[in-house]
Amino acid sequence: MTVKKLDYSLVLGKLTNALPRRFPLITKGGDSSASALFIMGSGRNGSTMLGSMLNMHPSILLVPEQFALFYAIQRFKLLNFLDWKDLVKIVVGEFSRKKASHWDVDIAGIYDDLYEVPSENRSLQLILDSIYKEYGKVKAIPYKVWGDKTPKNVLHVESIFPVFPRAKYVFLIRDGRDVLSSYCKSKEEYMGEFSHPENAVKLWNESTQAYDYLKNNCQKN
Repeated sequence: MTVKKLDYSLVLGKLTNALPRRFPLITKGGDSSASALFIMGSGRNGSTMLGSMLNMHPSILLVPEQFALFYAIQRFKLLNFLDWKDLVKIVVGEFSRKKASHWDVDIAGIYDDLYEVPSENRSLQLILDSIYKEYGKVKAIPYKVWGDKTPKNVLHVESIFPVFPRAKYVFLIRDGRDVLSSYCKSKEEYMGEFSHPENAVKLWNESTQAYDYLKNNCQKN
């Protein structure tokens, strides 16, 4: 008998969605997510090449991959009873950890500005938007739209979309057989668990479910 592995991130997501919130996900009357762009897919589908091409556009800034976004969202929802300054420290701190991103910039400069945000404008979206914009500010890169192409974002689309409902989502879908072949040809130290066929297949299937979720929900916004 095969025992299905418990998806703790899914359980955590459902738990935090049921908790009461002192601070909202989106600033009331101030949704700024239209300035965000997410490239999503199963990986091994040309997202790196597309990201490089888009990054050449003077109005687009695609930041390096990060592994903090999902955890920052969940911690904001889970610890929403805390004071605003404490929540800011927690969310920004997720992106500041060395193992949480490939960013080579110090984003600590946004703390004071976020602390002083009027109470009616405080939200998770405001913090995250400020974090991505701070990367461009520190790098002195002019842009109008910031973007993220982290492959694992596709596993957490149901957590990301409610925070950025008006963002632009570019979803790449490659034939699952080609994706599987590409993952399995890669070394485990580079692709990790996805170099094993059963995990690569699972990821591809979950990416198509994420596409269906976005397709259905983006049409409502």
